[in-house]
Amino acid sequence: MTSAFAQKFLDVQLTDNKNYHWNTPDQWQQGRGAFGGLVTASKVLALEHAQQTIAPSQKLRSMTSMLCGPTLPGDTSIDLLPVRQGSNTTTWSARLSQTDGVKAESTALFGAERVEDATWNDMTPPEMTPWQDLGVIPLAPPFAPVFSAHMDYRTDDALPIMNHKEERATHGWVNLKEPPAQADNAYIALLMDAWWPCILSTLKQPRPIATISTTIQFLEDPSILDTSKPLKYRATMSVSMHGYAVEFRELWTEDNVLMALNQQTIAIIK
Repeated sequence: MTSAFAQKFLDVQLTDNKNYHWNTPDQWQQGRGAFGGLVTASKVLALEHAQQTIAPSQKLRSMTSMLCGPTLPGDTSIDLLPVRQGSNTTTWSARLSQTDGVKAESTALFGAERVEDATWNDMTPPEMTPWQDLGVIPLAPPFAPVFSAHMDYRTDDALPIMNHKEERATHGWVNLKEPPAQADNAYIALLMDAWWPCILSTLKQPRPIATISTTIQFLEDPSILDTSKPLKYRATMSVSMHGYAVEFRELWTEDNVLMALNQQTIAIIK
C-alpha cells in the first residue's frame, strides 16, 4: 500500500487477486486483540486499493463491520469479494481471518459523486475548549488499553472511570501522537474508534465491554485535513437493552467540517 497511513502504521500487502496479507502489529491491543479501529483501518486500506483497479472514481461512502473475535499480533488474511459493480456504486465484502477462524467481516459501499443541489447538514457542531488550551491526557497501561499509548487525547470532560458523571456522553480532541503526513479513510476509521465508550465516563470501577459491530459513514475527502491538528470527537449513548448498548459518534475538524459519522453496537459483557 502506498498511503502515508499504510507506510507508517499498517503493513497490508496484496498476495494475489483480491487477497491481502496483514502482519497485525503488537502493542495495539485492547484486551487480547488489536483494537477495533486498527482492524477496521486494515480492511479500509485493502478495499480502497482493490477498488482502484475497477472504478477509481467511486469513493468509499459507508462500511459496516462485525468484530467476531480478537485479532492477535501476527499473520492475518484479508479476503475481498466484489458483490456487485454498478456504474455509480460498487459493493464489496471483506473477511479478515487468522489460523483459528474469522475475526471480522465487513460490507463496504463505494459510490460516485451525484447531485450537488441536495447537500445539507442540520447537525450542530460541538463547541469545545480549543485543543491548544488542553494538555494531552497521559492514558496508558495499566489504567487504559495498550493502544492508548499511541493516542493524543485532549478533553475537559470526564475521564473513563476516574471522573464519574451521570450523562452518557463524551467529547474531546483526538489524534495520533505521531500522525501520518496525509490523512486517508483508514486514518479516519482508526480515530473514530480510538475514544472510550460513553458508559466508561459514568462508571466508578472498570467493567468489561466490547464493540461488536460498527458502521462508519465517510462524508468528506480526508485529504483536506492537516494531520498535525486533532479532530473534534463527540459521542452519545442513549439506549442499552439486554446487555447491548448503541453509541453514536462524530468526527469534526477544528473549523466544523463534519468528516464522518459512526454507530456502534457495544456489548456490556458482565
